[in-house]
Amino acid sequence: MNTLLLSFFILFIWATPSSFARQDPPSDWKKDTLQAILAQLEHDGLTDVQRQELASQRSWLKKWKPGTMQVDPARHQADSLPILKKEPVLESAQSKLIQDLTVVVDATHMQLANRSTLHQIDALIKEHSDDAALFQTALKLLDEQPEIRKQHLGRIDALSSRLIQLLRTKSGEDPQAHLALEFALYRRVRALAYRELPDVSRSNPIKDPEGLDRQMKEAFSDLIKTAGDDRAEFVLIEIRMQRRSGNFGIALEKLESNGHTISRKWYLKKRRDLLELLKWNPPYKEAASLYADEFPDAVKKERQRKQQVESGPENRN
Repeated sequence: MNTLLLSFFILFIWATPSSFARQDPPSDWKKDTLQAILAQLEHDGLTDVQRQELASQRSWLKKWKPGTMQVDPARHQADSLPILKKEPVLESAQSKLIQDLTVVVDATHMQLANRSTLHQIDALIKEHSDDAALFQTALKLLDEQPEIRKQHLGRIDALSSRLIQLLRTKSGEDPQAHLALEFALYRRVRALAYRELPDVSRSNPIKDPEGLDRQMKEAFSDLIKTAGDDRAEFVLIEIRMQRRSGNFGIALEKLESNGHTISRKWYLKKRRDLLELLKWNPPYKEAASLYADEFPDAVKKERQRKQQVESGPENRN
């Protein structure tokens, strides 16, 4: 039984209409659900990942107390966790030229002065194809902001792939190059994963889903082999990949244990989404309410996007 099939089996048992129709008190629902998880854990033949998934679900749910869900993650853990490592900034004469083609947004972000500067950047890259600093600067320029990232996923994939090649030759002897390599690997996995976002795939349909799946898994495996797992700097992509594999409990535990490193918006949204995928109705409703209270505009935009999809040309009379 694979992980995804096991998850569907568990969710089918817990999400039958009769279970929601009873409207059991959250405490009763929690008790019944924990018993169901425990029964699944007693099955023979579970893989290590399946057992870890069920154990993660049980661990999270045992800690949850109805009506006490927090808006902020457990920031008291921050003192006992490693300090986030920052991406090294590589510099060269050519990389500084790219900065002249941008405008400063804030202390950490730049954006293209205009779209025509992409051609100038392409020309620089073609002329200096062995300049790691140049590739890193161009990559960060397109990858730092989500909306800009969505427009340039192909370029980001190409830039990060070449940067990875360049940094591998230095990473064994230069700790800074190794750390820069880790971030380049992370940026590539994220760009590949963004291809599956609904708004991206609608405007740019995935022509080879199996090929994209293979690329994503290989890139993620490369990241984990190089940087190790449970790295706070890269936890969001770990959460995304666990979710993609149907391991919603593992993803939820990773989210909670690294919550102090994630912005409040992403923390609340991802907690809500994972609980919805688990079909854990009582904690999902609580998480959804907290997210809506904190970020009403974001929830409003979600609803508008959903309505636009549902009222698309294929659904109109």
